[in-house]
Amino acid sequence: MKNKKYFTITAELLFLLILIRLYFNNQKLKKENSENINNIDKLSNKNNKLESYYELYNLWIKSKDIILKNALEKMGYNTIAIYGCGVIGKNLISVLQYENANIKYIIDKEDFKKQEIENKDIQYINTLEIDKLKKMKADVIIITPIFSFKEISESLKEHVVCDICSFKDLLEVIQYE
Repeated sequence: MKNKKYFTITAELLFLLILIRLYFNNQKLKKENSENINNIDKLSNKNNKLESYYELYNLWIKSKDIILKNALEKMGYNTIAIYGCGVIGKNLISVLQYENANIKYIIDKEDFKKQEIENKDIQYINTLEIDKLKKMKADVIIITPIFSFKEISESLKEHVVCDICSFKDLLEVIQYE
């Protein structure tokens, strides 16, 4: 009888240990699943961003025969500010400089190397320099990080008194005029 009782207690303890083990394995799997979902979301966002930039470059290539400076001037934009000094921003600045456009400001949230842009007349503004943004005298700010256009434009609207447009929207308007 004692052996049967010990066997029953041992079986119950073993069963309890198995349940505890299953519970912790389940918790671990839930955590891993949550991390995987986060990774999938990050990859999806990155993919959407890359698709947006692909579409932008595609639009830009289709607009290759259009002189951006002339199109901007036709829209009343003579003094230009560029937001974003990443790859697209630097390429846009190069094109506009080649066309002798009047780029007066480059705005970016990151510190960037001023020597990368060869023009002493351009004023560099960090987005944290609110007083400089308020004093800026530009006709338009062209935002090159199109994926973040909404957030950037909302934060700029509080401090500037000029038009704000995304580079992609600008290319679309220019292409169909």
